[in-house]
Amino acid sequence: MAIPIELMVYILLAGIHLEPHKKQLHITLAYQYQTDQHEKLLKLAKEINLLADVRWELRLYSRDSRMGQNEVRQVIKRYTPQLGDELELIDGDFIFMDPQEVSKSKDSWYQGTSWLTGCVGMFPGPYTRRTAETWTWALHRWATSAPHTTSYNGNLLQLDDEADNLECDSVLHDDKLYALVRKRRNSEAMVADRVLEPRKLYILRHGERLDFALGRDWFDKCFDDSGKYTRTNLNLPKKMLTRKSQFEFIKDPPLSEIGRHQCKITAFRMTCKLRIEPGLFEWTGHKGVPRWITPEDLSKQGYPVDLTYKPQIPNNKLNDEETVKELYSRTTQATKNILSLHEPEGGNILFVGHAGTLELCTRVLTGSTVRTEVQYLEILPKVPYCSMCMIEEDRKSKRWFFKDIPIHQFTHGRNTGQAIKDIL
Repeated sequence: MAIPIELMVYILLAGIHLEPHKKQLHITLAYQYQTDQHEKLLKLAKEINLLADVRWELRLYSRDSRMGQNEVRQVIKRYTPQLGDELELIDGDFIFMDPQEVSKSKDSWYQGTSWLTGCVGMFPGPYTRRTAETWTWALHRWATSAPHTTSYNGNLLQLDDEADNLECDSVLHDDKLYALVRKRRNSEAMVADRVLEPRKLYILRHGERLDFALGRDWFDKCFDDSGKYTRTNLNLPKKMLTRKSQFEFIKDPPLSEIGRHQCKITAFRMTCKLRIEPGLFEWTGHKGVPRWITPEDLSKQGYPVDLTYKPQIPNNKLNDEETVKELYSRTTQATKNILSLHEPEGGNILFVGHAGTLELCTRVLTGSTVRTEVQYLEILPKVPYCSMCMIEEDRKSKRWFFKDIPIHQFTHGRNTGQAIKDIL
């Protein structure tokens, strides 16, 4: 997401002057564990192999200091307020609460503040559970390094890397290498207590294409024999993408101007890198395999493409004679691979594909059987441009279920030249 950039721009425009941090910093590998677990964690820390090859990851967080003395509780069950002084409990929300609320309450109803909305009210305690404060921290930015070899001789800790050499300012002895800090819980208990927010997979159909908007002969209307492009309709792009040959557009037409506008309306909050995944392409046995623009060429023409991404199913593995059954198998496998790839860090994923993508990437995953060729072709015309569906994972069972999408549907109509001629 572009949040760190926007945050930095906002700070600069507001005229805020940031002073350099002058206090000494330290790294805490465990946070908020019970005091009686300190020696056990200290023993584990000393067993870390300091000679191992490591990859460092630095993360920048911030938290609301006003809530520092509060107990943090995670919502595990929704609750709709029945009275005016009650607080709505929302999936994915956390509640800040005075620790004394537990001892003061006789019926397990506590007063708290919603992390998501900032609202204050009474809520049923059993609908929440205590969790680590770190879940409410805001992650602004992170950076990872290439693997480094860490050497330690008992007095000095340094990273062996000519380009990024780091030495401690003072000698570090064993008794100072591990910070003696008070924590609430040990690391194992923290992991066990985490109730991760369910992962969500959003699937979106692309916007209006030129062949659908202007007809199959759209190509002949705007390209001459020499390949020169002329904008003969306002719905044609103001500038056509550069390709090795204009004939590549015949099987791979671009979006219309209306299509581009549809996408902007639908995805005005989505600013992330694009990963090109041929495994999610539509039925090659029906449409064939087009000659695509490479990710490198898309990047050169201004598209935010992630050039480091390695496709789960490369385009040279696609088959022109693919059956519908093989189509379901391919897209399901690509979907599972992508979900598995991002499972460690959690979070939500967005697929942007074709009309059939909404069906192909969810049907098997949600436990339904594969449709026949006739059934599959029947549902394609019923999927509007920029329509979206969402499935959510149950963390315990690892099963996926359809859920209502959190944004409004986008309804639009079609205006053809023939309709105007009929009126006139």
